[in-house]
Amino acid sequence: AVVLHALRLEIGDDAFFTVLRDWADQGAGEVRTTENFMEFASAEAGRDLTSFFDTWLFTEDPPDAFPA
Repeated sequence: AVVLHALRLEIGDDAFFTVLRDWADQGAGEVRTTENFMEFASAEAGRDLTSFFDTWLFTEDPPDAFPA
């Protein structure tokens, strides 16, 4: 939940809710991975979110505070 909230702050409400809606609509009943979501979110946001996801998901010490 924290990572999703940080993603919302990172890409804005419109893009965030588009990502969630399209992710659910386009993959209903399918098995997908975190990497699939990362690629999908980047495509929907129109920019590479690798750094964002690396920071929030794959570091030993994730951020203490949300991005502004």
